[in-house]
Order: sequence, then C-alpha cells, then structure tokens
Amino acid sequence: MHFKISEKDIREDNNSIDSIPEFRPLEDMALKAIFLYYDYDSPFSQTYQKSRWDKIFKTLGKEDGLTAMQKKYKKKWDAAVEMFNSLQVDVEKDMLVSYNDLLASWIELMKKKDKSDKENDFCLKLTKEMQNIIRDKRELEKLIHKRDTPVAPEVKSTQPSIIDD
Repeated sequence: MHFKISEKDIREDNNSIDSIPEFRPLEDMALKAIFLYYDYDSPFSQTYQKSRWDKIFKTLGKEDGLTAMQKKYKKKWDAAVEMFNSLQVDVEKDMLVSYNDLLASWIELMKKKDKSDKENDFCLKLTKEMQNIIRDKRELEKLIHKRDTPVAPEVKSTQPSIIDD
C-alpha cells in the first residue's frame, strides 16, 4: 500500500501526507477509507465494489461512514480520491481492477431474478466469453505477481566446490 494504515492517526504513520494539498482537509477516517478502497494492494481490493465501502467503514468503526463523509467533505472527497488514484498509475493493475469490476457486475446480475432484456443479453454475451475472461485475468495476475515479487540475489560461494573438479 502507498500509505501505512494502523490504529494510529494516519498523519502519525505518514508524516508527509499533508504535503499533498488534496489530503489536508480530510480527517483520519476519511483518508483511511479512501486509501483502503482504492489502493491496489488493499486487503479490501478483492471485495465486490457494492459491499466494499460497508466493510471498510465497519472495520473503521463507523457504520454509516460513506454517506456521512461524502456529505461532510463534498468536492474535497472527490479531489482526494482523484489525487490518490493519480499517485498509483499502473496499467496492468488498472486492467485487473476492470476485470474484477466486470466479473462482480456479472455475478450481481446473475443473482438478480427479474432481469431486463438488456441485462439478459449482457449476461449471455459475458457467459459465452467467461472462459477467455477468466484465463486473461489469471494471466494478468501472474504477470503482476511476477513483476511485483522481488527476486533474491544469486549468492556465489568463494569456497571451491567438489563439483567443479
């Protein structure tokens, strides 16, 4: 994650956070919620968008958090979200987020009992492509994992080896 999030005030853990003007007007809980929702590496990043805000604010101890925060901060909330997203530009992870959003939409529609004709068509088209979508998503996940996993440096021994003889 880009910023450390703990039980402490976010400004204690990230002492330079106020160098970003868009973050200054927001309180601790608002910043934590935005970071937990939008950060690619957040523990909530795999949660469906529909329930992600609820789970984040429940974790932060504020059940009605999103509505309260958006009312309190209005445009400042949107500015902070936009700024945070601009800090984490990563094409592959953006694509992965799009795949996850698409799959979440499909699952929600599949659960829906009374679908419109347009929704039925969308589900049918997506179902036909599901195998390719899941394959492509997995390949993208592998690529990101491989790219983001540090490789241990090769250690060479200075001792002679019996194999070298």
